[in-house]
Amino acid sequence: MAWQDEISSAQWSPGDELPSHNETCMVCGSESPSSPLLDRWRVLAGGEQVGTRIRFDDRHQGAPAYAHGGAVAALLDDAMGYVSFLVQRIFVTAHLEVDYRRPVLLGSEYDVVAWCDAVDGRKVHATAELRDGDTVIASGTGLFVVVELEHFQP
Repeated sequence: MAWQDEISSAQWSPGDELPSHNETCMVCGSESPSSPLLDRWRVLAGGEQVGTRIRFDDRHQGAPAYAHGGAVAALLDDAMGYVSFLVQRIFVTAHLEVDYRRPVLLGSEYDVVAWCDAVDGRKVHATAELRDGDTVIASGTGLFVVVELEHFQP
């Protein structure tokens, strides 16, 4: 079953592994040489959040020993994109805002979580956090617009 069909027809439960939207996606693709993911995205306890564990390495370096801010932003955007499975809509990013609170160290493992804040017609508002234990290292908010599957046709 294609991921598009899974978004619109599945009922997700806590612990469920979510399929990749694109196996070559630079963030979540299982075939991507740049993916920082250590595990697949999953529905978290309570069923209202998605999450995974990540570790940035030298491929993601900005300043020495730190992950590039663009790599962190891409991760948070991808996390919020996985909220599509929870709200059962296909959407694309319209606006992304990221707050960097602490440096993201290369080689360290972090948790990433995301959730839906609101759905208003075709607009989906979501939030994601990169966490080290209980400490939020970076966070992002996004506005996403629901699209039809044809949007992805060349």
